[in-house]
Amino acid sequence: MLRDGALTLIMVAAYTRVAACAIGALRSWRSWRSVTSSKFGPVEVLAALETLVLALIAHPAGMHAFGARDSTARALAAVLGAALALGYLWLLVWSVMSWRGVFSGHLIIDGQQLVTAGPYRHVRHPLYTGAFLVWGSIAVGNLSVPVALALVVYVIPTYLAYVRSEELMLSRAFGNEYTLYASKVPRFLPFAHPLRLRALGRTMRPGRTTRRPDG
Repeated sequence: MLRDGALTLIMVAAYTRVAACAIGALRSWRSWRSVTSSKFGPVEVLAALETLVLALIAHPAGMHAFGARDSTARALAAVLGAALALGYLWLLVWSVMSWRGVFSGHLIIDGQQLVTAGPYRHVRHPLYTGAFLVWGSIAVGNLSVPVALALVVYVIPTYLAYVRSEELMLSRAFGNEYTLYASKVPRFLPFAHPLRLRALGRTMRPGRTTRRPDG
């Protein structure tokens, strides 16, 4: 029962990400008339396809795991995968609560500002960290080698390239404000630069919220 519940949670997290990205894309479309700058190239296409691939891979991977013979190792893997899935769900809720207008894509909307509160105070791209957590939860929880390979070969390289493209856009839009922020807050892992984080705490007020494109 514990293993089945853990595997179910992993699938819920995966499809929650798919739904969240769809909602973000809809918000981007509805805001299109207010867009002052945008970028859509090969990297953006690869990143957009990630949620489609996730939607296609999550169900068969989960069904295969449900059908596998129970064992202590599989149960432990499922629980660990569920912990990663919970981490994603928590990060998603925290990100949305910190930035109610979050949307998808490389866009700059008229009047948009940088977000530095909530999870954005600790990592620059919490929603992309969440993507890694979701894929990791499926790979670990289902003991799926193909999903692990997809994470390493496709998802991580794609988002590394996507983030470089996004940060170039952000630096052009927000100038020194973004340069200072990026110098003190790591991209994906909150403790990647602990000295920078301590410096951030001295220079940024708690709870300060401005708005930024994407996650």
